[in-house]
Amino acid sequence: LVEWALRTVPSKVTLHNSRTGKVAMRLEGNNAYFGTGSDTPFFIDPYTQKRIPASKKQWRWQPG
Repeated sequence: LVEWALRTVPSKVTLHNSRTGKVAMRLEGNNAYFGTGSDTPFFIDPYTQKRIPASKKQWRWQPG
């Protein structure tokens, strides 16, 4: 099943703004997008480069 999924998955996905129809994001290659926090349940730890669950503790790393 995994091998089939990897063979058939599209190489890119384009997301559009639902109000204007304009391209909002191109999910392809090495593109990365960031959310406001409430829509980002995981993030990359800047010190270990590991994917970890988001929590209030990590807000100290945020600028501002």
